[in-house]
Amino acid sequence: MREEEIGGALVCRPFQRGKAWLKGGDELSGDEVRAIPIANRRALIDSHFLELFPVPSHFVPPAPPPGDRFIVRRAHDSYDVIEGRRLNDEPLTEKAAMALADQK
Repeated sequence: MREEEIGGALVCRPFQRGKAWLKGGDELSGDEVRAIPIANRRALIDSHFLELFPVPSHFVPPAPPPGDRFIVRRAHDSYDVIEGRRLNDEPLTEKAAMALADQK
């Protein structure tokens, strides 16, 4: 990963940095990671002490296209509406399920 792409790092195994001990689960900012001399940084990454993560992207993936909605009977008079996952939180009446299934 190039220097400008480093968003930070997750400490996977404990190690000492200066006088401070870093423990597993600690996070370092991109600036803190870049402050580590490159040879030491590579050694920490190769030895699985650090796991780098990139600078956050501002790209938001598009929403998937809507799929088909299905009405599924749960019990005697209760229904769910499914579109890849259940759309309703509580059981619906048949009329309410049909109205939700028709919405797009």
